[in-house]
Amino acid sequence: MEVDRGALILRRKAGLIEGMSGKQSRRGKKEEKILDEVRERVIRESMNLKEKESIRQAREAELEALKEISDLPNRRIQEIDREVRSGFKKKEKRKWGISRKILRRVVRWAILIGVIAAVIGISAVVRGRREAQLQAQLAAEEAVRNLYEAASEGNLQMVQYLVDEGAPIEPPDYRTSLLHVAVTGSHLDVVEYLLAEGADVNRTDSNGHTVIYLAEERPNLAVRRVVTEAFAEASPEGSPVR
Repeated sequence: MEVDRGALILRRKAGLIEGMSGKQSRRGKKEEKILDEVRERVIRESMNLKEKESIRQAREAELEALKEISDLPNRRIQEIDREVRSGFKKKEKRKWGISRKILRRVVRWAILIGVIAAVIGISAVVRGRREAQLQAQLAAEEAVRNLYEAASEGNLQMVQYLVDEGAPIEPPDYRTSLLHVAVTGSHLDVVEYLLAEGADVNRTDSNGHTVIYLAEERPNLAVRRVVTEAFAEASPEGSPVR
């Protein structure tokens, strides 16, 4: 079988060309990979340089700011020293635009305003104390009125509550005692409570009567017995004042 030499030659050339193109393509990929690595390394180094440069600049700015801040007190002291040494001239105006005369006037007004404010504050305190005392007095008077009302109604719980809150058992400005009121109303539990709290069984009312007199005028035998026993304990050798 004869072989076409021309065709064979063409095939060989095609194979060579294909092999060369494959080698070139492999070589190109390798070169591209190397170029990519070089490019990435250059980018990284560039970024590192930029970062180092920015850090250096930031550090320099920070040091400059710290130096500026640390130097502020010295500059201020120097300014104050210069102002004190130069003093205020008669018609000299400072950078804030105030002469010495005006400054003295402002200071005097400030002192006067401070004194007025202090006087007003003291007056407010005194007035507040007076109002507090008046309110306390009114509250005490209201408590005593409520105490008499509770005793007359036989409300033992209210009587106990008001006494626990500080209401007096023997109000000095009342001519009739709480015990008189409780005995008049024949409220046995209130009478016993007041006697236990130290109510004066010998005290007379506005008519000169003691509680034992009022108890004998009432039909409640229990109240009469309790009052009589309390009077006997208070004055065992005396006779009841009627």
